[in-house]
Amino acid sequence: IKFAFTLIKNNYYKKWKFIKMNVIKPVENRPTTVFLAGSIEMNKAENWQDKVSNYFNDRNVVFYNPLRSDWDSSWEQSANDDNFAEQVKWEVSHIDSSDIVYFYIDPTTKSPITLWEIGYTLKTPRRIIMCCPDGYWRRGNLEVYSKIFNFPFTNNFELSLKWLGERI
Repeated sequence: IKFAFTLIKNNYYKKWKFIKMNVIKPVENRPTTVFLAGSIEMNKAENWQDKVSNYFNDRNVVFYNPLRSDWDSSWEQSANDDNFAEQVKWEVSHIDSSDIVYFYIDPTTKSPITLWEIGYTLKTPRRIIMCCPDGYWRRGNLEVYSKIFNFPFTNNFELSLKWLGERI
C-alpha cells in the first residue's frame, strides 16, 4: 500500500494548516517500467534495445527507449537547443520514474553519457541491472561499483535478460 498526502487549506488565513494521510490502493496489473540506459553512439553501438524489448514481448512491461529514429545530428548539444534539451529532460524524467534501469554497455563504444547515467542512478542502486561485456574501457570501474552498491552485474547478455525477467 502506498500513501499520499493531502493538503488541507485554512480558507481564513490562506495558509496550509495540516497534512492528512490517505491510503491509495495499488493499480492492479500495472506494467513494470524499464528505462533502457546504455550505449547508443549513433552507428557505433549495436541495436541492443530491440533485442531486449523483443525478448520480453509477451510480458506486461513498458520499455523507455531513448534511441530516436528521428534524431537530428545538427541539433546543438546545448541547453539552448530546444530539441536537444527536451531529449535530455525526457531521459532524466524516465530514469527517475522507471521501476528498473537496465544498462547495456557496448564494449566498442566510450559511452560517456551512459557513465553519467550510471552515476546518477547509483542513488537508487536496487533499480539497476547492468550488462558490460569484456573489453569496455571502464569495465573495471563498473564492476567495483556493482560490488559497492550491490547491484547485478555481468558480462553475459543472456544472463542479464534472465535477471531482468525475474524483476518484471
